[in-house]
Amino acid sequence: MNFIIWRAPTDNDRKIKNEWIEAGFNQITTRVYSTKFEKYSNKIEIISDLTLIPPYRDRVLDITVTWSVYSKGLIKCDVKANKNMTTPYLPRFGVEIKLDKSYEDVSYFGFGPYENYTDKNLSCYLGRFNSKISEMHEDYIRPQENGSHHFCREVSINNKKAKIYVLSENDFMFFV
Repeated sequence: MNFIIWRAPTDNDRKIKNEWIEAGFNQITTRVYSTKFEKYSNKIEIISDLTLIPPYRDRVLDITVTWSVYSKGLIKCDVKANKNMTTPYLPRFGVEIKLDKSYEDVSYFGFGPYENYTDKNLSCYLGRFNSKISEMHEDYIRPQENGSHHFCREVSINNKKAKIYVLSENDFMFFV
């Protein structure tokens, strides 16, 4: 899992993309300052303090990540992030999880069944949808965000052997 803030600038980003590049958002690295473990009767917590920082520039984000691993196999991730207010607004803030290509089946509760964004969702509605990852790609002539689904509360991605399930108290966006 990697924290990400960069994405390919789209047509709508033509006025801000040079500020993003100047701030080093396209060269971000993660620097971990500390990690500690705490053991409880029903879980173990792993707490890390880290920052996202480009080479030779100011920090962009200070982050505290708490992983709670419960005895019954549930894993919970809590992220607290503070942005450096002198840097431009972020192209995105999220986590990138790279999966083996065998993970093809997707089920989600959110806006669908078509890709959608904050400003492009009138053709969609809230519901539970099932799809194949290979069916969620849209070909665009120029770089655009692709296969996005907004206002989601849960998503599961699985293959024949395993399932990854994400549940959030807050709406999130996922894309493939």
